Amino acid sequence: MAESFWESLKRECLQGREFATRAEARRAIFRWINWYNTTRLHSTLKHVPPIEWEQQYQQAS
Repeated sequence: MAESFWESLKRECLQGREFATRAEARRAIFRWINWYNTTRLHSTLKHVPPIEWEQQYQQAS
């Protein structure tokens, strides 16, 4: 799973981009990780965003 995450980060966030500063790169990565953890559809969660999956899980408990 971790390898899949890093591959997605490289392909979806970093590939083909050049950053003027390290701070700019960090901001882009932070925004991508936030999007990945809250909004991006995950195949392992049946194409549901993690936030929605957690809400459904909590309601079922």
